[in-house]
Amino acid sequence: MTTEPTNSSTSKKPIPPLGLALALALAMKWTASLVPSVTIATGNNFWFALPFIILGLTPLAGATYLFIQARTTINPTTPENSSNLITNGIFQYTRNPMYLGLLLCLIGWSLWLENIITIGGAVVFYWYINKYQIPFEEVALAKKFTEKFQQFCEKTRRWL
Repeated sequence: MTTEPTNSSTSKKPIPPLGLALALALAMKWTASLVPSVTIATGNNFWFALPFIILGLTPLAGATYLFIQARTTINPTTPENSSNLITNGIFQYTRNPMYLGLLLCLIGWSLWLENIITIGGAVVFYWYINKYQIPFEEVALAKKFTEKFQQFCEKTRRWL
């Protein structure tokens, strides 16, 4: 009998990514108010932030639609419950469009806040998702979809 090595980043259920993104967004707002001296006031923050937020919401909505259409779980903490491996639509360009979307929204939020320190929230999100969430999901999906998942990983990049 063989056992797969377990990595500490894949053995425990991670924090739900949407909850993490919302908590980081609140922390970013709090940080901006706590340290206003690093504010970069441009007066045009809306126009700098809006493209990132729109670009972020687009893959989020597209991926959500595909999950619903395929009647598979959208819950990132239970990837083992997936009934289908989605490889079409936005998933042809990125294996993680929802995380990409949340990251872009956090970057947009940082621009909206006009505080250079708040970009740290997006950096923390990116680090956490790469270190804990994605490996956790990939282990479960590799077990469930074996060859199909391996081909998907070879063909499609993790982020872009």
